[in-house]
This record gives sequence, C-alpha cells and structure tokens, in this order.
Amino acid sequence: MFGLGIIAAILYWILSANFVRRQAAAFYYRIEGGKLCVDSGVYFLKRKTIPLERVTDFMLAQGPLQRRYGIWALHVQTAGGQQAVAEAVLIGIENPEQVRDELLRARDAAVERARVL
Repeated sequence: MFGLGIIAAILYWILSANFVRRQAAAFYYRIEGGKLCVDSGVYFLKRKTIPLERVTDFMLAQGPLQRRYGIWALHVQTAGGQQAVAEAVLIGIENPEQVRDELLRARDAAVERARVL
C-alpha cells in the first residue's frame, strides 16, 4: 500500500510539472492602448482586458513547481477588486522585475492620460 502511494505521488508530480509547463507556454499578455490584455488557458482559452488606470498593485509569487523551472507569477490587483483575489495572474514569467517595472510604467502613463482627459 505504501509503494502505491509513492507511485501515485510521483505520477502526480510529473503530471503537475507537465501542466505547469503547458500552462506557461499557453500564456500571453500585451499592452494595447492603456489596457492590459491577457490570453491564457491550456484547454480553454480565456481573454481578459484590464484598464491599466484601475491597477493598484502588482505582487510577485513563486510556488515550488515554478521555482523548479525558474518562472514566476505576477498578480495584478485593481481598484474595486476583492483584496484576496487578483484581477489577473500573469504566469510563466522568467524576468519578473522587468515585467513588473514595464507594467508600472504603462500604468503610470495610463493614469497620467486619464488625468489629462
């Protein structure tokens, strides 16, 4: 019985690692006209558009499988959103500080444009 549990744990670890890699490969984000556009999904495509002027915070996170593959997740918080739940999660990021800084600059520019209007 113990051996079966070990085999199940190893199989789960392999399948989880494969899913993390596939999930990261199926993820795209871009900035278009003051909006953050996020496409994601291994089996089902999800598209989300977030106005950058609503973004209040970015949080970097790295779980054990992400750490194993040297990738990060960037959680995007927005004004009016639930504090515990991110509006979007950018996954599979290899250079998280650079991406965060790029998004902060784009957000600041969007906020500045909104003030002018």
